[in-house]
Amino acid sequence: MKVIIALCILFSFSSAAAQSQQDSIINKLVIATSDSIDIKSLSQSMAKMLPEKMIYLKGEYHDMKSTGRSLQSIFIALHEIKGVNYMLSEYSHSYLFCYNLFLKTGDLKILATWDDQLGLDSLSLKRYYYNMISLYKYNLKQSSSNKISFVGIDIDLQNTSTRTNVQRDYLNAIKYLRKYSLRPLPGEINDLFEKILNSNDYQILSGLTFRLKEVSKMHVPELLACFGDFYKDYYLIVNSVKQFRGVHREEELLENFKIAFDGILKTNPDLKPRFFGNFGSYHASIEKKYSFASILDKSKDFRNNVAFIATGYYNSLSTYDKLKPVIWQGAAITGLSSKDQLEANRLVEETVGKVDKQLILMGNFKQLPSGKLDFLKRYDAFLIYNGFK
Repeated sequence: MKVIIALCILFSFSSAAAQSQQDSIINKLVIATSDSIDIKSLSQSMAKMLPEKMIYLKGEYHDMKSTGRSLQSIFIALHEIKGVNYMLSEYSHSYLFCYNLFLKTGDLKILATWDDQLGLDSLSLKRYYYNMISLYKYNLKQSSSNKISFVGIDIDLQNTSTRTNVQRDYLNAIKYLRKYSLRPLPGEINDLFEKILNSNDYQILSGLTFRLKEVSKMHVPELLACFGDFYKDYYLIVNSVKQFRGVHREEELLENFKIAFDGILKTNPDLKPRFFGNFGSYHASIEKKYSFASILDKSKDFRNNVAFIATGYYNSLSTYDKLKPVIWQGAAITGLSSKDQLEANRLVEETVGKVDKQLILMGNFKQLPSGKLDFLKRYDAFLIYNGFK
């Protein structure tokens, strides 16, 4: 009996010691916390703690209510503290071109055209695009060299038989590029624009777009004069990968990023662009050998120039599958071993249990002892969302 009691006491002591050690680790790792109503201070804390890099990548699970509450705040903090001026996105640039047009003009009907919301009245449009309006007002206050823009690096014309919105976005982009041209387009390019706008057949569009890409190479000075700041948009839309060539989507995202980077420098050779991207957890994974994040960080032009932000969710709703909404509880870090994933999920749960806030920022992972949460040491920050439904 005495032996049993002694073992129980020893087990209780060991469990308490382990919990105390875990609490101590959590205390050391938590950098900032906030409620969802005001996350500016947390966003600034994140921006200050991140290393000086050209690209900042954050992984996520898609269609999380929590992401919308934080994304703009994080971007603005990185803009103010790290000089990040481009929001990098997992959309085609034909779609995100409408954001850049809006940031330049303030015309909500441009956004409504792309999003098929022209039926909304003026007040409803202002409510629907509240975040974009605030970003527009913020951008108005920036100097010409400090303006923010969006960059989309997904595919423009892929699989249009089932994704007709992609084709529609591309046609809208061509239409508005012509509309906002500062001077008449070169003759053959104008003719190609006309043919593209009068076509709804994918194969024909693909051929016309290839021809537009080739002809544009012969008219760079004229096109720079036509499009001004929008030349970078034109350059990416025309030159980007138009369809997946198989299973190598990550490589095609990287190729489009390189095209975007080249187009930015062609428009402004003296600019030193910096990017913040919020991508699906697979694309932003440094654990996956062939993910976009991994091959970007190892590429010749951007080697070791990427900061990585991991994400965790606790009791947070995803509506990615409209028929089966899911409450996520765990770390959105794709590519971990089963053991590390369980430990990452446990860290999210225990941190939320100890820190009762809706957003929790963690860092200082390189200070962890050897063998403890080693999978986190490749990340520069870990943002946990708690209770978003």
